[in-house]
Amino acid sequence: MIEGLWSISFSTVDQPQEVASGGVVVFETLRVFGGDSTYFYTGNYSISNGNQITATVSANHYFGPTLSIFGPLETCTIIMKGSIAVGEFNVQGYVRENPMLQFMAKFVKRAELP
Repeated sequence: MIEGLWSISFSTVDQPQEVASGGVVVFETLRVFGGDSTYFYTGNYSISNGNQITATVSANHYFGPTLSIFGPLETCTIIMKGSIAVGEFNVQGYVRENPMLQFMAKFVKRAELP
């Protein structure tokens, strides 16, 4: 259910209806790969109780300004938790290096893996 190509849109906890940024991620065999126009993401995820996802992902700057929903960081570790659903789900997360930097993310499945 989770493996595939997903789009991701980030918003702040204070303004969950306003999308602050977005990108794409691939969930594949307990690994996460993805990125947006300024950061690439790599990490791992686990599933518990059939639909509870926890992911630990490193966001690394590679191009353009270092301004993002995570703050002006070259690299950071983001922790996300939520309940997965078929086709679309939401998570809440924070930046490990600064737990006050909290966010919400929405995932929409775009393609199955071959």
